[in-house]
Amino acid sequence: MQLKKINAVLSLLTIVGMLIHVIYNVYAYMTFYYNPVLKQLTAYPFLICVCLHAVLGIFIVATGGDGTGIRYYPRQNLSTIIQRISAALMLLLLIVHIRMFDFMGYAAGQGKWWLWWLLVFAEVVFFAAVIAHISVSFSKALITLGWLDSMEIKKRIDRTAYILGAIIFVVTLYAVIEGQIGIFMSAGK
Repeated sequence: MQLKKINAVLSLLTIVGMLIHVIYNVYAYMTFYYNPVLKQLTAYPFLICVCLHAVLGIFIVATGGDGTGIRYYPRQNLSTIIQRISAALMLLLLIVHIRMFDFMGYAAGQGKWWLWWLLVFAEVVFFAAVIAHISVSFSKALITLGWLDSMEIKKRIDRTAYILGAIIFVVTLYAVIEGQIGIFMSAGK
């Protein structure tokens, strides 16, 4: 149970890191202001939290210590299923996301629209997986830490997390796609 609490704290730190990272990147895409130092300061602490959270989460699930039993109660554990699928998608797409600027620059420099659209699609799936994972996991972390024990409040927190997640998803998606279109068009000149 102690490992689950440590992982819950890591998940909350990861959410804070993600928000800082997203805010800077949305600003950078919308203003075309890019500062490599700020990029690294928003990315590395966040990435460290993500990696620690992922490794600890995989360890907890692999040792059977998460107590979800999704194979026995799949309808009741839909959020756990979404949580695990979104985590797997994030891990698969994380390297692509980290190298996205380079990949997009290559696609733009070569005038490869098909590759550019494929990369945009990969980013959309990555963002959707991150938002889905956070939305279904936030209240679980609060429960694990003993900070939440009311099912009614949990439902409200979940709804709020889904709404805020959707807003963050749309704003981020708009900023990234608009920024990438600008980069693609300027690279083709």
